[in-house]
Amino acid sequence: IPIAIDDARHYMRTCKKKYDIIFFDTFRAETPPAYVITLESLKDMRKNLNPGGAVMVNFYGFYSGSLGSGAGWMYKTFMGAEYATKILMTNLKNEKLSNLVFIASDKELDFSKTNYAEPGMPELNNLNNNFLDTSRMELADAGILTDDRPLLEYLAIEPSIEWRNAYNDFFTKNFLKEDVGLFK
Repeated sequence: IPIAIDDARHYMRTCKKKYDIIFFDTFRAETPPAYVITLESLKDMRKNLNPGGAVMVNFYGFYSGSLGSGAGWMYKTFMGAEYATKILMTNLKNEKLSNLVFIASDKELDFSKTNYAEPGMPELNNLNNNFLDTSRMELADAGILTDDRPLLEYLAIEPSIEWRNAYNDFFTKNFLKEDVGLFK
């Protein structure tokens, strides 16, 4: 897989290639860079996608309450850029231990014939069961992120602290329970 090391937005602006998937897992510590997920950036990105291609963005697992406001703004921004958007949840039971993966395309994508298996994990044959029902999101106060209003870093402060604490708690307890030599 060819890998480019560059600022994400600069690369997308100057790149002449087209991709089937553009994946952003762009965090500085636990903060997503606000200028990458704006209406203008997402619209510009279309020139880099093949027809039916997808932009995927990893984000915190919160979608409800005040912690979920960043996800609401991101969802509205994708919709404002006219992408068919689904949100994959990595943990269906616990927002604190989940990531949300936004999957956005120029058309609805079919995930009903997923075929994924990994040792020690349940096999996935229909990814549709793992998407967030976006009607459960609180979108009334959410707006659209723009270059003039890049609020994502601000909206991510509280969820990033909560997410990091939950992950540290979960993994520390499991390391101790499994007698990982890290703590002895």
